[in-house]
Amino acid sequence: MTMKKTPESDNIRYTTVLPAAYVHELKELSQEYIIPSVNQGIREAVEAYLDAQRKIRYETQMRNAAKDKDFMERLTAAQEDFQTVDEGEMSVW
Repeated sequence: MTMKKTPESDNIRYTTVLPAAYVHELKELSQEYIIPSVNQGIREAVEAYLDAQRKIRYETQMRNAAKDKDFMERLTAAQEDFQTVDEGEMSVW
């Protein structure tokens, strides 16, 4: 694996091994102008994968937080503090 930061941007050159079928299909998509380039197809796939993993991580963190008594007490207190604002009764403030 090779990682080399390019000076002109925040991109990093990274060499990896992909199954030949993936590369072949990406080349076909590029030749048919469905994606701009093989590189762009890979970048979009990695971005979609990372988005999905971030969502899974966030959901796991929220499930764990729901089990945390102190967190739930702070959350409930904050909800109660802002309930008046949410209901539109600003005169209480």
